[in-house]
Parts: sequence; C-alpha cells; structure tokens
Amino acid sequence: MSTKLFLPVTFFLALTISFAFAAEPIAVPANDWTALLDQRDGWTGADGIFSVNLDGMIQSGFEKRPQQQTLFVFSDTILGKVDPETLERRNTKMVNHSFALLCGNVPSSENIRFIHERDGVTTALPLKPADENHWYWLSECTVIHQNLYTFLFRIARDGDGAFGFKHVGVDLARFNLTADGVDFDSVTLTLDNTRHPRIALFRPKTVVAFGSGILENTKQSGSINPDGYIYIYGYRDKDGKSSARSLTAARCLPQEFADPYRWRYYAGNETWSENLQDAVGIVENTGTELSVTPIESGKLRGKFALVYTPGTIGSRIAVRIGESPVGAFGREIIVYEETETKRLGGKTFAYNAKAHPSISKTGELLISYNINSMDSEMRIFKEGGIYYPRFVTVKIDDLVDK
Repeated sequence: MSTKLFLPVTFFLALTISFAFAAEPIAVPANDWTALLDQRDGWTGADGIFSVNLDGMIQSGFEKRPQQQTLFVFSDTILGKVDPETLERRNTKMVNHSFALLCGNVPSSENIRFIHERDGVTTALPLKPADENHWYWLSECTVIHQNLYTFLFRIARDGDGAFGFKHVGVDLARFNLTADGVDFDSVTLTLDNTRHPRIALFRPKTVVAFGSGILENTKQSGSINPDGYIYIYGYRDKDGKSSARSLTAARCLPQEFADPYRWRYYAGNETWSENLQDAVGIVENTGTELSVTPIESGKLRGKFALVYTPGTIGSRIAVRIGESPVGAFGREIIVYEETETKRLGGKTFAYNAKAHPSISKTGELLISYNINSMDSEMRIFKEGGIYYPRFVTVKIDDLVDK
C-alpha cells in the first residue's frame, strides 16, 4: 500500500491529533473532479496524483481549452470492482503505478482513459528498477521538447505490515509524445548514480530527495515572468528525521533536465551549488509531495503559491505566497480542513496536498489531497470510499491579506 509519506506510524497518529483544529473556510470542494476518480470498475483508486498538460503549458484557464490532453500519474493503484450500493470492493488487485489520460476540459468518466499493466494498451508497464526486489511509485511529471518525464521513487521492503517499506532512491523516466497522447512503449530510464547521487541521497543523517514538484518557469511553458529555468522541488530531513522535513529546490535549463549532473541546488542567499548536499531547507514542515505555481492575475500576480499538507499528513491544506520560485515565502495560510476522515473513522488520514494549475479555472487553484488508511484490517482493499484523490478549489484573490 503506497503512501509516499516516509514517516513512522506513531508520527502519523501524533500529527493527526495535533492538527485537528478548524481551518479558515477559503477553499471549497470540487465535487466534479473528485467524482471523476471515484471509479467503480477496473481502475478503482490510487495514491499519489500528479498531472501535466501534454502541450507543456502550465497556465490556468482550463475552461477555455476544449482540446487539452491532460495526463495523470499515480502510485499504488487498486484494480477491481466497487459495488455501487454497498461500496464494497471485489476482485481487488494492487499494482505499483498507473496513468490516466483526460481528453477535453470536462472532468467526466466519458473523457478519461486509465492505463496500467495488463490493460492491453502497453507491455511497458509496470516500470521496473534494476533490483528486482524494489518497485517504483510515480511522482511529479513534466513535458519538455515533446517528451514526457516523470520521477520514479524507488521503494524497498523494510519490515512487515502495510507500512513496511522505505525509500531508497529516485530515478527518471522519459516517454515520447504522439498526437494521441503518450507512447508508453518508448520508455527510457535515467538511473540515479547511487555512489554519487544527483537526484536523491539517503544516508542515516542526511536525507535529500528531489521529485516532489516541478515549476516550469519558461517562456515555452507560458509562465508570465519566465527566467528560463525549470525548478525541481524536493525535501530535506534534518539529521535524517522525517519529523523535521523542509522544502528544497534545484534548477536547470530545459535542455539539461534529463541530465541531473547539470542541475544546480539552492544553497540559500540566492546562491546555487553543484553539490546536492548543499541544498538547504527553504520552508519547514512541508511534505513529500507539493506544488509551486506562478500566480497569473489579480493582486498577487507575479508571485508564487506553495501548496502542501503541513508535516506531510493531516487534515489541513496550506498555502504560502512567495516572492520567487525559491521564496522568500510568507506565513502559512490554512485554506481547507477536510472532515471526510472523521466520517470514515478508524485510522484513515489525509495527506500530500498539491495544486494542479493546468486543470484549474482562471483565477483559481484546483488542489488535490489523498485519503488512505493504516487500519490493521487493510480497509482500503475492502471499502471503495477510501483510497482515491479528493479535490478542492481556492480562488487566488481570496488569499490576499490572509
């Protein structure tokens, strides 16, 4: 069962309790988007959602683009059926990752197609690490020069139970784009150098990993104040502790993205280093998945919105407004506090909020978060109402003076 949290279970419980206070009612549920991924046959739920407009543009204004093709990437995915009356799962099977292609600008089941192993579409899935005992979860993705790239979080078993896993590396996949979407059979992998890593470093006292988010601040992507760089976001755990997690950043030119040896890491005070270990924490108490989005209009035009779940897990969704892709970022604004986990009960939890600018309406940010469970009886394999992304929408001007 995937969570991409990389936190001890006891820490999950502590955060769930400590974050249970009311949030400012700025965001509202986006029920049409949530319903899109509440599927009952075949693909019936997944963890870890990222999205990309296949033409490479990052602007909002989704309602004006009826021809847009949007790709979603997911991690651990449940296949099977969900009873429409009882919401009981049947004939379940979990695969480590999946994709979905949405054609047009209406979030409806008629417009989306799911791609996963043994679906008859491609034999390239699942993507497999060199070590047969490892597996991949998919992370942030981008389109550069007619190629789709997505980060691959490399995972290994670490103990028993639903959370008996550990994060051991990050690799990068590239796919060719076609007029119909993605040629999955064209996949090539760039493996991070484990002796001299450039994407992720995992040591007892040093954890720095990239692939949590991407900002394409380029003219080609439609960014309003482009500086020509692609920003790659990640996280740093102080002294190797996931309870002390902060946002980090790297950057490169578009033609350098597929070669991590040409990346440079933000070292603070407007300086960039060739050394991954020099990457500093920019904002504390962030998560393993998040987003940084240019604000295109209104009173905050030209600034940047950082969206995340404080501490990775919890019912709150937070936004900070930044002056540049690497800050400084202002105070934490709580825009939403979900209540669904209270309704579902047990040990369900929410986590990993992020924005999806290219499927957001003008002047808004569409934000997703995930719901999961760490109940010992493995409820996600029994109950269809738990394991799929939820969405809310926030009007960007409502963030002014908050």
